Amino acid sequence: MENERQRGNDIGATGLTVGANVARIRRARGQSLQGLADQMTAIGRKVSVSGLSKIENGTRKVDVDDLMALAVCLDTPPPSLLLPRGEPDAITQVTGVTASLALLWEWMTGAGVGISTDEERDFQARALPGWLTVDSEVQGPDGSEVILGVVRPDGWTERQVIRFGVPTVWNPDEH
Repeated sequence: MENERQRGNDIGATGLTVGANVARIRRARGQSLQGLADQMTAIGRKVSVSGLSKIENGTRKVDVDDLMALAVCLDTPPPSLLLPRGEPDAITQVTGVTASLALLWEWMTGAGVGISTDEERDFQARALPGWLTVDSEVQGPDGSEVILGVVRPDGWTERQVIRFGVPTVWNPDEH
């Protein structure tokens, strides 16, 4: 039928990856499904043992609230649940795009793109939270580095250098 209504989408590549990562991290922590379910309930996001098992097996979708709660309970950043494990140059598929893991991580964190063009500056403006601003760009021996300033309400500013999308401690003597 031409106007037949579709009830949602199937679980895609990213959903399957989230499930695999939840299982991997939970097991590495030595945590049972019941323990994770109890922890989820304790933070206000009740998901049954059966629901968690279905997430891990790729038969239940994870919404954004589930994703955040899982990341909190597993003590891992949400983007790390969204990408498979692998070498940085490994080409992988996530929902809507195929690219290297390194490029996907940089895109997901909003930190790996330099600020040398107007298009890249526009990306940074959309990608970074309002309290995180790009202070400057410097060239390091290993490529472009972006200094980010975290401006807090009390006026204190912390700076971090982003190299290839990985935050490091900023040492003002180096720049």
